[in-house]
Amino acid sequence: EEKNKTFVLDEEKKEIRKNTKYVKLTAAEFEVLSLLIKRENFVISREDIFDNSDLLNQDYESSGSLAVIINRIRHKIEDNPKEPKYLQTIRGMGYKFIQ
Repeated sequence: EEKNKTFVLDEEKKEIRKNTKYVKLTAAEFEVLSLLIKRENFVISREDIFDNSDLLNQDYESSGSLAVIINRIRHKIEDNPKEPKYLQTIRGMGYKFIQ
């Protein structure tokens, strides 16, 4: 467990904490955010997210609801969801988690 990190992922407990405070997430939000945290500083494409997800299927992709999930996560973890510091969109490529 890395002490200097803002976010800590506990996969066994299915918990993500920000500055030791528990972040309340739906199952789909947890799945997406935990994948991003595990691949911190790497760009993850939408396809990667779907390939690595048990919950999200291709229907999600066509309905654009991955963007909705990302948006909901941002509202829960960002100080300013409109200018995300942690969960960044990399245009045309996917998403990147930085902390």
